[in-house]
Amino acid sequence: MGAPTRVRHVSSLLLHKSVDVTVQSGVIALTNASGDVSATNGRCGNAMRPSSEIAAQSRRSRDDSSVDPGDAINALEVTLRQLVRLVIGDNWRADVDVARLEERQTEERKRRDGSIVERDLLAFTHVHELRHVIEKHWPDFKPALHDRKRFDVYMDRVEDFRNAPMHSRTLLPFEVALLTGIVGEIRNEVTLYYSGRGPDMKHYPTVESIVDSFGNTAAIKSDAGGDGMTPTGLRLHVGQVVTFVGSGWDPHNRPLTWELLITNVAGDASLDTKVGSEVALTWRVEPSHVSESARVVIKVMSNGPYHRRGTYDFFHHFDYAVDPPD
Repeated sequence: MGAPTRVRHVSSLLLHKSVDVTVQSGVIALTNASGDVSATNGRCGNAMRPSSEIAAQSRRSRDDSSVDPGDAINALEVTLRQLVRLVIGDNWRADVDVARLEERQTEERKRRDGSIVERDLLAFTHVHELRHVIEKHWPDFKPALHDRKRFDVYMDRVEDFRNAPMHSRTLLPFEVALLTGIVGEIRNEVTLYYSGRGPDMKHYPTVESIVDSFGNTAAIKSDAGGDGMTPTGLRLHVGQVVTFVGSGWDPHNRPLTWELLITNVAGDASLDTKVGSEVALTWRVEPSHVSESARVVIKVMSNGPYHRRGTYDFFHHFDYAVDPPD
């Protein structure tokens, strides 16, 4: 933080007394003859607060703005895509420009050499397209999202917030907080909707997505506890590192524990564990993992006393082949 810059010694017409004005990091400080300090962020109505309060507010503003708006919008898009799949299946195709989605998929493939691009075109929809699909089928989505007017207002704000960074405009801290709250409320509504679709959903976590670092995406049923397998068709080598990014929710807001295990090779081995709603798990391929069917299992469990499958709530397999070292 730089040294304060004294602007000038002025006579305040409003306060009818002489004050010294200094500026430090955008905060204007007013010091009277008695040594009393007040401060304002450039607005007269914000004066007469101690400098410690100004510093605390500055820290809070920095903390609020540390939330990445792009991450929040991405999380919302994942939630809405999953809801669309569950509620109307493939019927969304009639309400979007499929050719445009195919163009995005092709562009993504060109930019990401060495990666497997998502095969499901719904993954290339943006929030305004998902909104259009939901509004076209609102009676089907009403049990999940409830209030059409509120949803419209929320989506208007989300689209505004999405467009601002695209045009080099930084969101203000209160806008970031509002965006985060909107996304959190919608995701919670969708989670509660899942809870009502099956007797287990109100008790146990919902896993939204798991994607490996090659772009292979787990096909997850929102109303099931896993059991699925994603055959990647990939051959890996010893020493390679694969990352799995997962997101999920618990209907009781309990922390989720994610565990990565290797099965079918030298017994089950737990390789990484993380706690959170959104995590990244890492697999470093070892010589003991050499196999034509090296199966990575992602397990998820809440910290509650009861679980969907006895000791855990969800699991999914990713299948790879690992070549012997040279």
